[in-house]
Amino acid sequence: MKQRMLFLMIAFFAAGCLAGQQAFAQTLTAVFNTLNSPLPDNEVRCISTDANGTTWIGTTNGLAAYNGAEWTVYTTGNSPLPENNIRALGIDATGRIWIGTFSSGLVMFDGNEWQMYNSSSSGLPDNYVKSIAFDNGQKLWLGLSGGLAMYDGANWMFYSAIGSDVLLNNVNDVVFDPEHHIWVCTVNGGLVTFTKNQQLYAYKVSNSGVPDNTLLAISADAQNTKWMTTVVDGLGRFDGLNWHTYQTGNSGIASNYTTDVCANLYNNDIWIGTSNAGISIFNPAANLWTTLNADNAGLPDNHITALCINGNGTIWAGTKTGGLLQFYQDFTAAPATTNPKLAAGNLFPNPCNEQICLPPVVPTAPPLTLTVYAATTGRTVLKQQFTQPCTDTACLPGGYYFAALWQNGQCIFCQKFYVIH
Repeated sequence: MKQRMLFLMIAFFAAGCLAGQQAFAQTLTAVFNTLNSPLPDNEVRCISTDANGTTWIGTTNGLAAYNGAEWTVYTTGNSPLPENNIRALGIDATGRIWIGTFSSGLVMFDGNEWQMYNSSSSGLPDNYVKSIAFDNGQKLWLGLSGGLAMYDGANWMFYSAIGSDVLLNNVNDVVFDPEHHIWVCTVNGGLVTFTKNQQLYAYKVSNSGVPDNTLLAISADAQNTKWMTTVVDGLGRFDGLNWHTYQTGNSGIASNYTTDVCANLYNNDIWIGTSNAGISIFNPAANLWTTLNADNAGLPDNHITALCINGNGTIWAGTKTGGLLQFYQDFTAAPATTNPKLAAGNLFPNPCNEQICLPPVVPTAPPLTLTVYAATTGRTVLKQQFTQPCTDTACLPGGYYFAALWQNGQCIFCQKFYVIH
């Protein structure tokens, strides 16, 4: 059973609340809490957005879905959820919601039916699910308090300690970069990935420039540079060759106590949550830092627990005690193209079903790369060498996307399209 509640949004507009203070390009447009909305708890642990633009919020007292006008709240009292303490969220290519809990395992919800996975009823090796990710084959990868697990829909595989070199006993975060490589943030085991010959390798303080052996979260930007947060050692950056650590002593970051990180694939801003100083926003190209906190931006809580960026210009932030924050940053416009003739062409058919085709004026000679972004989340859903004018979209869930064609680091074509099934 679902409990549906209509909510007339009570927005906390930054323009009114920040009168006489510094104006930011990133505007705090609303604060949602238990007093002004159906949000089930003010402690938000995880946030994700589906292809239709609905935002899913995991709290310590239930799960909420918000589509911009209507809230739906799921708890143990009104749904088959086995627990209200939600710690991870993931959305697969078919739009199913995967929910990680603190002590009751994993839940899959397809909008109608619920399916439970725990250590007693399935091959799930541990019931504390911290992170959820999907590879390009839609295999499910889980960061657990007891290690790293993979589920292909039929079989489970579990990774834990592998000798003395790779320690996967406790995993905080799992992501796949735009080139489909896995990156695993561990407790005391550094940053773990697979090598080209599919061997696990750990970047640790002893063999690399990783800022700490305990990493909390990781995000890859459009250039495939990895950004990672630490408990007390600031923000790490790894471009595949070089490492750099940003701390209060050598940069404009607000705090060394970093919690979550999210790369904005549209303008390449890096959003960093902290546990005591609000949000830092870093533009690497301009080497420009911006801080949003309780004093200068009206944040109700400087402890940021989760970040999520949508392609429609909305950035969501979860807090420890202040509820859910909504920011707006205009990055929905397509990147300026370097070829006006190509920019004038149109994707077709649009809306599409099985495939989307670029205009006939677009060249297909390499080296060209086609990248497809989910418009509501900014996530890369497809990246491939572009040699044919049409690309299969049957595997994409319905919703809005951007198709961008890149040549020698420049965007020569970008346009929004809609997939309908």
